[in-house]
Amino acid sequence: MRNKSYLTVIILFLVLISIGIFNTYNFWFNSKFDTSPMEAGFSFICCGLSSLLLGNLLTYIFAVPRNIKFDIFTLTGNQKWNAFKNDVGEQKAIRIKKTNSILFLLSAGFIGFCLVFGLNNYEEYQLENFGKKQEIEITNIYKSLQGHAITNIEFKYEGKVYHKELFLDKLKLHEKVEIIFSANDPRIAMFNDKFILDKE
Repeated sequence: MRNKSYLTVIILFLVLISIGIFNTYNFWFNSKFDTSPMEAGFSFICCGLSSLLLGNLLTYIFAVPRNIKFDIFTLTGNQKWNAFKNDVGEQKAIRIKKTNSILFLLSAGFIGFCLVFGLNNYEEYQLENFGKKQEIEITNIYKSLQGHAITNIEFKYEGKVYHKELFLDKLKLHEKVEIIFSANDPRIAMFNDKFILDKE
């Protein structure tokens, strides 16, 4: 992996992870459960490819001898894999491939954890600092594609109407409940009792 290829991998990683973060952010806070599989799948692909690139990059830095040619296809393409085995020896090549798999899984776990942790913290920050409460009525209950009971709540703020799909837990049709939403970003909303429970 030459310096130019090295830089290309870093740029590709940054582009993919940025797209993944942006798409996950929109999917997370828009909460359109009926259209989520495609959006979630796109985020998963971007984050998965980012993890693959990061795993390969770390493998090159920590496991591959500097005088050996190595790129993102070395461990997958038959021709390059055979050449790589001839260069470093079969046993060492297998160890490097196992190291790459471990680094890929660690990268995927790290990226996934950072995304969930970051979005949860952002949501909590928005509600704690810009949170406004409002009483709404449950006017519809239906099933998401995943089989969860959800409702599409409607609330008003500064003359605008906002909608948010939320998971239901023992709430009934036409029951009134208090929500909390962010005045800074009204896409961020949840049932107030759940917000209080999450903070405890």
